Amino acid sequence: MERSEGICSPATGDRVRRQAVQVPAKGALAVPFTVVPMGAADIPITITAQGGWGLGDSVARSLRVEREGTAQLEEMSYSLDSEERLSRALEIPGELPPNALPDGDFKMSVRVTADEPVETLEKSLSPAGLVGLLRVPRGCAEQTMIYMAPGLYAMRYLDETEQWAQLRAERKQEGLEHLRVGYERILTFRKADGSYGAWLHRDSSTWLTAFVVKVLALSRQYQDVDAAGIRESVTWLLGNQQTDGSFRDPHPVIHRDMQGGVGGQQGGVSLTAFVVVALKQALALYEEQEADPELQKETQEQRARVRSSLSRATRYLAAAPEQGRAPYPAAISAYALSLASDDAGAIGAADRRLRELALRDSEGTMMFWAAEEGGATSASAISVETTAYALLHLVLHNDLATAKKVARWLTEQKNYGGGFKSTQDTVVALDALSQYWINTYTPEGNELDLTFSSPGRSGTKKVILDRSQNHIQEELQFSLGDNLRVKVEGKGKGTLTVLKMYNVLELHNSSCQSLGLEVTVSGDVRFEVDEEDYDYDYGGEAPAAEAPLHPIHWFDARRRRRREAADPGQRNKDVAYSVCIWRKPGSRLSGMAIADITLLSGFQPHVDDLDKLKDLADRYISHYEVQGQRLLLYFETVPQERDCVGFRAAQPVPVGLLQPASASLYDFYEPAQRCSIFYTAPARSRFVSALCSQDVCQCAEGACPRLRRTLEDQVTEANRTEFACYSPRVQYGYEVRVQQEEELSGFRAYEAEILEPLQFTEDVGLKAGQSRRFLVRGSCRTRLVPGSRYLVMGQDGETLDPQGRRQYLLDAAAWIELLPEPSRCRATAHRNLCAQLRAFAQGYGQNGCRV
Repeated sequence: MERSEGICSPATGDRVRRQAVQVPAKGALAVPFTVVPMGAADIPITITAQGGWGLGDSVARSLRVEREGTAQLEEMSYSLDSEERLSRALEIPGELPPNALPDGDFKMSVRVTADEPVETLEKSLSPAGLVGLLRVPRGCAEQTMIYMAPGLYAMRYLDETEQWAQLRAERKQEGLEHLRVGYERILTFRKADGSYGAWLHRDSSTWLTAFVVKVLALSRQYQDVDAAGIRESVTWLLGNQQTDGSFRDPHPVIHRDMQGGVGGQQGGVSLTAFVVVALKQALALYEEQEADPELQKETQEQRARVRSSLSRATRYLAAAPEQGRAPYPAAISAYALSLASDDAGAIGAADRRLRELALRDSEGTMMFWAAEEGGATSASAISVETTAYALLHLVLHNDLATAKKVARWLTEQKNYGGGFKSTQDTVVALDALSQYWINTYTPEGNELDLTFSSPGRSGTKKVILDRSQNHIQEELQFSLGDNLRVKVEGKGKGTLTVLKMYNVLELHNSSCQSLGLEVTVSGDVRFEVDEEDYDYDYGGEAPAAEAPLHPIHWFDARRRRRREAADPGQRNKDVAYSVCIWRKPGSRLSGMAIADITLLSGFQPHVDDLDKLKDLADRYISHYEVQGQRLLLYFETVPQERDCVGFRAAQPVPVGLLQPASASLYDFYEPAQRCSIFYTAPARSRFVSALCSQDVCQCAEGACPRLRRTLEDQVTEANRTEFACYSPRVQYGYEVRVQQEEELSGFRAYEAEILEPLQFTEDVGLKAGQSRRFLVRGSCRTRLVPGSRYLVMGQDGETLDPQGRRQYLLDAAAWIELLPEPSRCRATAHRNLCAQLRAFAQGYGQNGCRV
């Protein structure tokens, strides 16, 4: 094993570490090397095998090491559009949130885009681009359609505005191929009668079938689609129309009872409007001439049925009084009437009702519809979808002045990848924005100058969006901690999108007030190495091809064998995962939910267990996906009573000192409705202990603080002064009493009372009697004892605890000294050392490092 920066391993020393093994003919052998990562990074690992004649081969892989805690994203978008030359300023909040990881890599990425439509829609043309655009799983039929629809809107915009030349030459072909793959996949969900369900085993859904009809009908201009198959789906839809003209969905995939959406008391309006839009798009399939006269006659009869169905459905929408009670049904029914109705009076009435429900920002530059309680502060997925339907309606009315305000609000709800909150809202929003962009497209360029500055950054950064660079996007990186000031000058169009990334120690959110999630792991994983598997020879030197096993490996293998002696012959014992979900009374859920579980390091679930959960008659889960270390479990509903599923997981490669992992349960259509938690391995499990030898563990301890004891270690005033003022030179010094210890996502957190603040730099106003939090990595052996007094010195932390107080990480650059009890200082043998301790505290407290 070759040496590598960033890890402690048997190769950390001066010489290359080798193991001599004998591999049987046509066989394989696992050769263990213990590695301890020292930081979050992608670390190269290189292993070389050499035979007896010096011939061999090497294998290099990257070890991905993630930070403790759980990743958090904050995204903001700002519209830079200006029709007149002006100068204005933006201030982007860049402060660190409370409870951020104490030594995390805090980043703020800023993307400046001149041509927002091209930049956003280009991502819809390839699977790689859609990963950032639609941050959702992709297992069911609806998700397949969601991955097709944005590409259609992108190609329609690029065709209408003749801007394919702005993209790579192969981009259109990639988009067409992506459509073809999506079409082939959606056909696997098709039932014999032309209908579609979220899964093949699930009953067909009116809403989903209409969604498929709409997208496939639109895709016919770009690929060959079985028109007869779509017409069969339309026939199935017509069979679900009621005598009053409305449509019903006995097996909906969405339940938006509380939001006025598809489902609930007003669901008839929303669903009927949704089907009307799909049927209107499908009418084009009945305009083609058939060579067979009988088939032509049948097609004409079906077209008459569709037109009659549309007429009855639009009359129902016009007469339904409840469509004005909530923004969502008001928006989608107004769009459906504008698209498919000939009744100008009904369209006008729907338009008036919709405008009465609109909300505006304080400057009057944006307009939107809040579909939930929360008013102007609401930007949920259902509100984005509602506003998008309103924009489609306004574009059909050619009210581009009002549409501009709506489009600006939608633009500012986008995430950094170009998508929105969830699945349906992203699809509808991109449809609406692409229609708006087509109707407002002008080939004029930009003349925008942006200047970025930050108090914590020297100098400024300029970005120029001019006519010659109209389609270039700039991506800038800034450190979090200070607000970012942006000065915008000139006129033109552009968008500024901000992504803040950081890790937090604890998950403090309000989502678990509506959803409940619990993940527990039980059992044990053992790893056994038989000594006879290896040719151990650690005496003297050997040729390079037959170098002996290093004593570290000898120690490690024997230690593992001793540890497993109590359970011989069981090399692959499993752990049992239990995942429990529930929802709280009054929670607003749309239906399907997903449990996103990050597995403990090195574990993989038993697929046969997951298949049983999915395939049994009770169908505990609808579907599952394994994505690396993530397991996604689909639940059709979340019960009010606690409900649990279980599966086994194996750890093929031993991992010691397992860190806690995160898990989330969220509403598929409203991801903001979620419960996020940490879970960990069993407290006394074997795989929690270290797997390293003394040398490797000592290397790993190099980043940890050393605990000193005043009397036992003979600590002098000179020792303390050297550390505090010269090497490494600290920024604070406190005498503290530890109050309590708490485990926090890979750290031990100590709440301590400040007995005497000797010196401080950033923690201005700190007084005796106040409390502060000190953190030690869980992998470090250093522990503080509640009730004991310590002298603590070190470097100021950048982060705050949940109460907004500055918190401190204790690492190799920190001084931790266990202070003696006064009774021990009265002993003659200890008086001198205790006097030096008092002298240092008095001198450093009064004068700091001044001589």
